[in-house]
Amino acid sequence: MPNHFLTALLAVVVLPRTGVVEKHGSRRRGQDYCRISAQRYRQDLVRAADRAIATARRSAAHSPDLPALVTVLDVQRRAHRDFGLRSVPREYAAEVLCERLYLDERWLGLVSDADVEQPLH
Repeated sequence: MPNHFLTALLAVVVLPRTGVVEKHGSRRRGQDYCRISAQRYRQDLVRAADRAIATARRSAAHSPDLPALVTVLDVQRRAHRDFGLRSVPREYAAEVLCERLYLDERWLGLVSDADVEQPLH
């Protein structure tokens, strides 16, 4: 009986404090979480860009003389409103917007500010 008590005490009190039990497993879980979070962030940003493009196309359908206009700010607003991404850097939103526009076969009817060079100063 005393051996069981000593083993239980060792397993419950001593080992978790030394970090022997979960050290490697928690690091791997943390890396997996970061990888999944980065993938989720990218997916949400891509979805926000697709939704901004679709909204621009729908609004341009009412005035066929003008091309559809989609801005980086539209993507940032959609990312915030639809997915809760509060501070998407302009460069990331512009990169995803350009990527989505060029992947789409009908991108010629769209105008965007995503590929305009911004001065650094």
